[in-house]
Amino acid sequence: MAFTDQDLASQKSKIEQLKDSLSELNSRFNQHLKALDLTEDQLRQYKTSDLNPEEKKLIDQAKAEAEKEGQLRSREASEGSGTHKSAPSRRSGAIAP
Repeated sequence: MAFTDQDLASQKSKIEQLKDSLSELNSRFNQHLKALDLTEDQLRQYKTSDLNPEEKKLIDQAKAEAEKEGQLRSREASEGSGTHKSAPSRRSGAIAP
């Protein structure tokens, strides 16, 4: 099976989608750091052994959600479906006309 120009264009498109996703995730990460008033260096030095059980649980949940999101985006990129966000069919709690 030969590598075609179409294959190359498809891969370039997927790379751009992944770059956009990474940029969005980095932006969200930086927003969270800012909200916590932390720098990346401070975050690296933070010891999880100093956390109470509830804090550890929240961190584990956040890691699981991030892993799930990463797998979803990876799957979508490999399928070439674009971004995972879709427009809602209607607003939650909105009054129908």
